[in-house]
Amino acid sequence: KDIWELTNPGIADGCFNDVSKAWTVSLDRLVALGVNAISITPWTYFFKSGNIWTLPVAGTASQVSQMTDEHVQWVVEQAHSRGLKVYWVNQIQSVQLQDGSMLSPDGTKLEDVQNAISALKSYLSERGRSLQKIGVDGVILGSWYWVNFGSYLNSTELSKTNVDLINILKQNFRGE
Repeated sequence: KDIWELTNPGIADGCFNDVSKAWTVSLDRLVALGVNAISITPWTYFFKSGNIWTLPVAGTASQVSQMTDEHVQWVVEQAHSRGLKVYWVNQIQSVQLQDGSMLSPDGTKLEDVQNAISALKSYLSERGRSLQKIGVDGVILGSWYWVNFGSYLNSTELSKTNVDLINILKQNFRGE
């Protein structure tokens, strides 16, 4: 596992001071092992400012993943040139409040989950369009949020929410 940590590219054993070199070496190793696909997980945070919730794209705020769309495109180009498929994994770490602190799962309310879902819908719509343009082969929608939405929504609401999120992504992304 290589970590795309631009401020500390040698953070993982075997990584170099140049992130692109480390990825190139990793991709070549994976091809030599017979791997046919990789996944990338550019994590982000929900941001909460008052009642406004957003999911900024990398490069637009200091607390999101350092893997910008330009980085994703470079990884996709490098992987595709080696015959590898690329899957993007949705992972949202936590909720950062306006003062820089994090929202505790213990302090979460139903309204927070509903606001997060609304932000997630906008985010997946935008990400779908961008990932389609970049050439990502597939998307994996995980449930990596700061809380389990199922703890706040009944099973019918949770199922409907998940279907809505998948459909929003499918409207904007034609890959797997």
